Order: sequence, then C-alpha cells, then structure tokens
Amino acid sequence: MLCLNRKLRESILIGDDIRIVVMEIKHNVVKLGIEAPQGVSVLRSELREGDRVANAIIRGEIPGRDVERSKRP
Repeated sequence: MLCLNRKLRESILIGDDIRIVVMEIKHNVVKLGIEAPQGVSVLRSELREGDRVANAIIRGEIPGRDVERSKRP
C-alpha cells in the first residue's frame, strides 16, 4: 500500500485518467473529489462489502438471519 500526504487542493493521479483531489479538510474529515471516466465504477468500500455479503446470502453461502420484530401489546 502506498501512503501519501496531500494538502488542500492537491491531487493524486491513478493511471492516465483518474484523479483524486483533496477538496476540504474540516474537523478530522477529509472530503475527496474523484474524476474518472464514465465507465469506471467509483464506490465507497463499505457499499461494495455490503453487496458481497448480500450476494453471498442470496447464493446460500452465508445463512440469512431471520429477524423477528417485537410486538407491542
């Protein structure tokens, strides 16, 4: 893994056509802008992981959890 330090408005290039720009730094939160070709999928990693788990449940690789809602009298 490559670790880089970037300041506000500095960027990182990936290949010839993907640019990641530091847009804002506020209260220990960094806002990034990503420029990529239209055919390149850009997702937050937790969304990709959620999709993998959901697909594994659908395929029966991971048992689904039955969720029972409590009934109020």
